[in-house]
Amino acid sequence: MNTLLLNDRATNDYRLSRKEKLFLGLMIPIIIALGLICFGVLIGTLSTPFSKTDLCPFVNEIEAVRKNITGMYAENRHRLIRRLTSPGAVYLEGNKIASRNDDVEQLFRQESNFIYMSGVDMPDTDLLVFPNGTAALFVSRPNLEDAVWVGRLRTKEEIASLYEVDFAYYHDEFPQVLSSLNPNLVYILNSGVNFPGKTNYRIDYTTLPRTLNEVRVVKSDKEIALLGLVARIASHAHLLTMKRVATRAISTEPLYEYDIESYFLYICYNCGLRQQSYLPIVASGPNSAVLHYNINNRKITSKDMLLIDAGAEFGIYGGYGSDITRSYPVSGIFTVKQEVVYQMVLNVQNRILEMLKPGLVYSDVVAQVKNATAWELLENGFVQGNLTDILFYNITTIFLPHGACHYLGIDVHDGDRINLNTPLEKGMYITVEPGIYFNNVSLSIAYNNTALNSFLVKEKIDDYRDIGGVRIEDDVLITEDGYKILSDVPREREQIERAMKF
Repeated sequence: MNTLLLNDRATNDYRLSRKEKLFLGLMIPIIIALGLICFGVLIGTLSTPFSKTDLCPFVNEIEAVRKNITGMYAENRHRLIRRLTSPGAVYLEGNKIASRNDDVEQLFRQESNFIYMSGVDMPDTDLLVFPNGTAALFVSRPNLEDAVWVGRLRTKEEIASLYEVDFAYYHDEFPQVLSSLNPNLVYILNSGVNFPGKTNYRIDYTTLPRTLNEVRVVKSDKEIALLGLVARIASHAHLLTMKRVATRAISTEPLYEYDIESYFLYICYNCGLRQQSYLPIVASGPNSAVLHYNINNRKITSKDMLLIDAGAEFGIYGGYGSDITRSYPVSGIFTVKQEVVYQMVLNVQNRILEMLKPGLVYSDVVAQVKNATAWELLENGFVQGNLTDILFYNITTIFLPHGACHYLGIDVHDGDRINLNTPLEKGMYITVEPGIYFNNVSLSIAYNNTALNSFLVKEKIDDYRDIGGVRIEDDVLITEDGYKILSDVPREREQIERAMKF
């Protein structure tokens, strides 16, 4: 009986009063609602952390540059004409629409020299530049049946007013226009280029490609403005992608390389840039040691280094592009080994940048890359021996098998026919992209080469294989007294880790 009485009193002690019940009745729904809101905010942050303005803060700048580059293509034509040794007409064929299985159209991209000379982004067009720099564009006649499928086609008068050309004609008018011009010489890009009446004219197909390469590698102020803007947009896409990686790294959802690729493209599309300078490389773990890896389908782990080599292109404003690479830990914090390799590559890049100026011979840059990379490998214990022998046996190519610079512009590899002994000039635009890679194939070949393997500290190298590869690439303008980096993505380790915090 006493036990029952005690239990009854204990129960009464823990009973809630009416006021307490009322208070809890009000607070529990509020707590649940706040929890749902917080959960929603977290999920929203992990999925779409940026507003439309955040995704593309360049709308006004794009319109301003679009207006400021007026006259650029006409200026490009005159630059070319002045460099030609003999007066003559220049004939260029534009690209046609590529299709899959002769049925499905692919995203159109104009021939690069055609872009440089005209800015015309229409398929199935030809360009004739007169000896005085005047330009005539040749287009297809409007067809009502075609209009059913692709919309109304513009007349030649409308096209002439839309682009920086002086005249527009239909294709069947070409023989008459060329005959009336009666040029002493017609320059074409290669012997396979044909046009009506070609056999009636003296043809030169060696001068034009060489001269176009020479004029294209030195950029005008208007070209630099366009390249600077696309570099900033691509840099912005890299930075937001870097932040995206950090937010996804803490998610329980699996993360794949194509997830990161799609987000980079998403940022570019938000700025109206549907074209890329090349297929994006999103390489995690061991894939980052494969130079042109672009399958982008591996599942990423939080322990991986991630290498993203991607560059947006201004397809809507003449095709000028970018080429930027960043390497960073998926976790957002460098491990000791990751930091060692990253700092080695950054040191090499800084060494290259410090020497850039007009008059520097391009081959000297190549030599400096080898010297700086060899020193870093030796200093950090990956190779052994003396520096002279390491350079003589090209040991650096085991870890850096590609060139560390190339010209950039309308094409990602602009001016590919330029001699390595050509000195840098003000207005040249190049990439600076050193790297160090622990590529299993390259290392296996070197380990089995008796002339090379004695230089390699295998235990140290094998301990770093899981890093894959590290590359840092920026877009650099040669100025009057040095250089200016136009890309703008965190490079220093502390900057990267700060950017990846949220």
